[in-house]
Order: sequence, then C-alpha cells, then structure tokens
Amino acid sequence: LQGAAAGGLIGTITRRTSMVRVRYVGDRMRPGVVAAAWHDSADAAFARMRAADLDAIPVVNDERVIGLVEHSVIGAAQRGGNWLGAVPVANLMRRGVFMCRADDTLELARSIMDRLEIGLLAVVDKAGRIVGVISRDRLAEPQRLSPAALAA
Repeated sequence: LQGAAAGGLIGTITRRTSMVRVRYVGDRMRPGVVAAAWHDSADAAFARMRAADLDAIPVVNDERVIGLVEHSVIGAAQRGGNWLGAVPVANLMRRGVFMCRADDTLELARSIMDRLEIGLLAVVDKAGRIVGVISRDRLAEPQRLSPAALAA
C-alpha cells in the first residue's frame, strides 16, 4: 500500500499461506552412536544391532561412514555355515556413504533411502562424525509434540 492511498498509513500486505512446517532429520533421528568398525566381527555388529533394535547399522573407519551392514546379510552368512566371530564386517557390508545431516529435511532423507534402496542412514555432524541414525519407520512416525509446543 502507498502511504497516501492508505490514508497516510504505511502498512504491509501479507498473503495467507498454509502453515507447512518443514521437518528435519534432527527432529526424528535416534541420537547416539550405533555403528560397527569395518574390522569388527559380524558377531559384534549383530550384537549391536540387537541391542539397539535395528535392522542395520553404519560401518565406520576412523569415525567416518564407509558403509552399512544389514541384519539380513549377517543372517545369510550365518545360515551359510559361517562362524560370525571370524567374519569381518568389511566382508558383509554395503560400501558407500549412507548418511545425511541432522539439518537435512525428512524428504531428502527419504529420497536418499529410496534411491539407495536402504532403510537406515547414519546422521552426521558438520565434521562427518555420527551423532545418530534415522530409519525409514522414523520418517513415517507422526510428529510428537513437546509439552511446550502443545501449550503454544
């Protein structure tokens, strides 16, 4: 509005827009480091998966994500007669950088998972160190509002 046309008032025109809240990986990730080193045994990786109730965990080398090891692959190795204590994770992992950042959108994380055909990503900080994981089921969970958000 022009000052004169608005009776001398200077105002701002605002448009009504739908309130779409962008959700971020950090809002839904599972914090904490759950990973296996490339030289760990498959048995150790499997134990970490069970303890964390995950179907896969990131594989790291010097705190950097280098792959992903999945429950199904470890199970297949075991059914094939392998003693998991003697099989290194490096022999079973999918190689690649399966990660996203906490400030990435949930939609970006979902598209990475779809493209790579995986169900879990490591969540890393700006230095590339794991700070958590996000699984496909966490992407689909309804948003949990904090008591402060409910009061607002």
